[in-house]
Amino acid sequence: MIRTEQRLYDPIINALVDKFSPLGKCYFENTSQKFSEKLKEQLDDYSLFILSIERMSPDLTGYLIKKETYGESKHIIVAEIKEDKPTLKDIYQTKRYAEILHASYALLISPKKLSMERRKFLIKRKGEITQFTQTNKFS
Repeated sequence: MIRTEQRLYDPIINALVDKFSPLGKCYFENTSQKFSEKLKEQLDDYSLFILSIERMSPDLTGYLIKKETYGESKHIIVAEIKEDKPTLKDIYQTKRYAEILHASYALLISPKKLSMERRKFLIKRKGEITQFTQTNKFS
C-alpha cells in the first residue's frame, strides 16, 4: 500500500537540498523503506540497528557537511512528512527519530497547519516537547 504522503517526498527533498546547500555539502533520500549504503556510511551503526529491530524509520533522512575553520562538521537531518494536520503524536515521532539518529535537525513537514489547540499547547510547553538533545555516544 502506497501512502499518499509519498508523493510529497521528491518535491520536499528538492526543497531541502535548496535550503541546506548554501550551508555546505548536503544529501537527502527517502528512507521510509530502507537506508542506502551512502547514507548508512554517515550514520551510527547502533542507531541503524535499533531502527531495524523496531522496524521504523523516518520518511526522509539526510546529512549536511559544513566547512568549518578547522575542518568539517557533520549534521544529520531527519524529516517526517504528514499530508494531514500534524498531531502531537507526529511531533513525538519526529523527535524520537532525531534522538535515535543523533540528528542536528528534525523537521515535521505538512501542507496543513497544526490545529489552534495544538499550537497553543506547544507554545506553553515548547521547551519540554520540541527540544531534543544531541549526543554522540551511548551510555
